[in-house]
Amino acid sequence: MIFTHSVTVREPGTRTLAGGDAVDDWSTEAVTETTIDGVSVQPTSTTETITSAEDTVTDTREVYTKPGEPVTVSERARIVYEGRTYRVVGRVATYNDPITGQPHHTRWTMTRNAGAQ
Repeated sequence: MIFTHSVTVREPGTRTLAGGDAVDDWSTEAVTETTIDGVSVQPTSTTETITSAEDTVTDTREVYTKPGEPVTVSERARIVYEGRTYRVVGRVATYNDPITGQPHHTRWTMTRNAGAQ
C-alpha cells in the first residue's frame, strides 16, 4: 500500500439543547481539525442513483494509516480529502499487532454523496 495521501479530520463539538439533549455542534468555533499525513486512501465503489428528481453519485473509499501509526477518529467525524468532504461510515477500527499486541494501524470507510456531474 502507498501511504502518500493526506486527510483532514473534522470532529464536532457538543452543545446541549433546551430539553437537555446533547447534539453535535458543527459550528466553526466548536469543530476541531487535525491533518493526518501519510495515509492510504483507496477507492472502494462508486454508484449512481437516478430518480426523476435528481441524480446522485455515491463515492466510497477506505482509509488506512501507516503501520505503527494508529490514530483516533470518531464515527461522527467528517473527512476532507482532495477538497471534498466525506462522512465516516460504520465503526473506525484500530488493529493490533499480533505479536506485540500494541495498536498497529487504523482503518475506516468514508462516503460522499453528490449530484451527478
